[in-house]
Amino acid sequence: MSSAVAFHAGQLARNLLAGARLAFFLPVRGESFRASPEQFALLALFNLAVWIAVAGERTGFEGEFQPSAISVYLGNVALVLATAFLVAHAYRTPGRLLLIAVALSASDALFDLAALALVAAGAAERHASALYVAFVAWAWLASLRAAVVCCGWRRPAVYLAGLAVTLMTGVALLVIPDADVWLLPDDEEEQMEAQFPLKLPGQES
Repeated sequence: MSSAVAFHAGQLARNLLAGARLAFFLPVRGESFRASPEQFALLALFNLAVWIAVAGERTGFEGEFQPSAISVYLGNVALVLATAFLVAHAYRTPGRLLLIAVALSASDALFDLAALALVAAGAAERHASALYVAFVAWAWLASLRAAVVCCGWRRPAVYLAGLAVTLMTGVALLVIPDADVWLLPDDEEEQMEAQFPLKLPGQES
């Protein structure tokens, strides 16, 4: 039992490390990710835990946790899987669907923690709009890179993959509703949103 836990924890750590290298545009290969149904589920659960913790930290863990936010999170997981399906079929490599889904998700916790660090440093309060645009662009570019790292630059497939990632970004920002993870009094909630809106493409907060 303990050996199985250690194995899956090690695989998760490898995915998170590969996701960090992907997001920071460091050398990384598709083989760096550990893609299996178990690893995708574990990565999704880890990202959910980080998302809830970051949202709670921003509010000082005041207010009430909203279980309904989990349905929004699951909607984003479904969006990632749909995007991975489109990318895999654009390259005519359906067997890589899980690999692409893992790569698209592996940087999520990093984005959440980076946004929290900016809020804590006060930078988000001074430059909220500019930082939001920068974060959207960063997440979009990281998602594009995930598709290329997993499947290559073959044309025209890479253009179709870019379209799928762009559609994912638009749906995440414009269609999937914002999730109120921690319900605060109205005045405090407005103050929090004025600091830095943290909803990112492929993200749930």
